[in-house]
Amino acid sequence: MSTPRATGPQPATSAFWRKRELPAVELWCTPQSAELLSVVFPGYALTSSSGPESRWMDFRYRARKDQARGDDVAVLEPDEPIRQLASSGPMRLTLVTLTREYVREVVSDDGSDKPIHLKTVLESQGALYPLLERLARLLRDPAADPLDTEHHARTLIRSAFTTMGEERPRVPAVGCAREVRRALDLVRDGFASRLTLAIIAQEVGVSRSYLERSFAQMVGMPVHQYVRGIRVARALALMSRGSTAADAAAAVGFVDQAHMTSVFRKHMGFTPGQYRRQVSGL
Repeated sequence: MSTPRATGPQPATSAFWRKRELPAVELWCTPQSAELLSVVFPGYALTSSSGPESRWMDFRYRARKDQARGDDVAVLEPDEPIRQLASSGPMRLTLVTLTREYVREVVSDDGSDKPIHLKTVLESQGALYPLLERLARLLRDPAADPLDTEHHARTLIRSAFTTMGEERPRVPAVGCAREVRRALDLVRDGFASRLTLAIIAQEVGVSRSYLERSFAQMVGMPVHQYVRGIRVARALALMSRGSTAADAAAAVGFVDQAHMTSVFRKHMGFTPGQYRRQVSGL
């Protein structure tokens, strides 16, 4: 039997759902997963890809490469992108995003605000997939009971973080990891400013070539793509809370609204105006 031919990332055409009664939980679905996965969401995210049984998707998360199949679920930490490298064909992506505060409230029984770290990204035993699909169906259904929807959201969160969560080990960063983490902190704090590779490298104290190479190796994507992903995610959050496209573009660092519209159309498959009309109807 011949091996399926790998295909590169394709532009996404996404649909979005959120219930007014449960604003901390959002659902994204797209028939092509590459660009949506490159969005750097400010909260946690659970994602799965589905397609024919033989379908697979290679991806990079942090410095590790993995392969996901139909009933696998990846759980991502805030501000951590997952990048599609190749797939055996079109796959439908289901992605549920969760605010940090909501996950902490569900998981931290002692009420502490310590960050929740994930010791692994991929759950391949099939336990989380039906929970994720059930929640996705409820979020898509306008007639679904909000209490039922939230019950399933909390069940999914507890199951995921009980299986995959741990307290982040306090190990000092060494080598290039230290510089990349400093660069990540700088980008997360200053994404709305006019960042350049030279500015980031100077602040971190390394050469541009070293930063460029080390960042891509650890994070799995170039600096510019990571910054773009953060800006897109923050613009989505602002518009979901009522900001105009122009105000959101200015707040997150796009040159202007036209620039943001071009980025959305190319990398998300819809425009900011289309997104605002969709969320305003929720």
